[in-house]
Amino acid sequence: MSWKSGTKLLRRTDVKMTLWYVFTFLISALIIGVFLYVGLERQLLKEVDRFILDETNELGEILRKTSVDPDLFQNFENEAATRKYYPFFFQILDDQGKLIYRSKGLDDIRYPPFEKVVNNARIGKRTREDISFSGQKRLLRVVSTPLIKESRLIYIIQFGTHLYFIKKSLSDFKNSLLATLPIVLILSSLGGWILARRSLSPIGYIASKTQSITSEKLSERLVSRRTGDEMDDLIRTINEMIGRLETSFKRLAEFTADTSHELRTPLCAMRGEAEVLLSKPRTPEEYQEALVHFIEGFDRLNQMISDLILLSIRPELVESQLAPLFVERKTPPP
Repeated sequence: MSWKSGTKLLRRTDVKMTLWYVFTFLISALIIGVFLYVGLERQLLKEVDRFILDETNELGEILRKTSVDPDLFQNFENEAATRKYYPFFFQILDDQGKLIYRSKGLDDIRYPPFEKVVNNARIGKRTREDISFSGQKRLLRVVSTPLIKESRLIYIIQFGTHLYFIKKSLSDFKNSLLATLPIVLILSSLGGWILARRSLSPIGYIASKTQSITSEKLSERLVSRRTGDEMDDLIRTINEMIGRLETSFKRLAEFTADTSHELRTPLCAMRGEAEVLLSKPRTPEEYQEALVHFIEGFDRLNQMISDLILLSIRPELVESQLAPLFVERKTPPP
């Protein structure tokens, strides 16, 4: 396809409508995809937090009833080791933030300073954190929960679990969206093209029909689709315009006929008067009287010609000003 052909194609209204439809659909799909992605991420994190809180509450109930026992923590940790999905890690801090017990697998994790966790725990507030591990981000979800007994902070339980499966679920969701995007674009392009062609099809009919209407066929009209949309309004407007043109052409034809009659009448009268004068010798007084009649006729013809010139400049004056000047006059016989 040449550059000119491509430019001409892009100027077509149906192509423009299709491109705008595809662009709008693509932007809408991307916005919806982003909202779904963010919503899914938040929902999965909520589920992880609920899982962590359940385990935290279970360990907290044990700590409320018994004292700190490393064997108890070891048994709790061994139970976590049997989990295939969402294995958890935990550590216990005292009310000052000092480490009491840490489960295996947490030694390499770079925790942020504990000041924020301890300060939130002292006011009874949980702390949710995403801890990096080995340079990666959002790998471990940690929830620090204060354990209150008799209105006093006794321990801070920090539970965490890997976010690998969440990341994998989000990655699969994103890949699914990207995989379906070309199919959506193809379907939206096809749908937009069909919609544009169907919407613009009446314009082709209007163009071809109006081209066939000439000054000899002003009685023809466009056929309305009776849908009540903008195309029907356009057809009705064009029909009204053709009706006004037909009326104007009829009035112009009548005016031309009246003008021809008005021009022919004084000419015939002057010719008849001249023939009568030439039929036999006349006195000077008779010739002088005939010349006066000729001058009056010339003046009337000159006035009519001036009115026609004004009409050619301002045709809207046909009815308002000039038409009364061309009423049928009875010319007296010579």
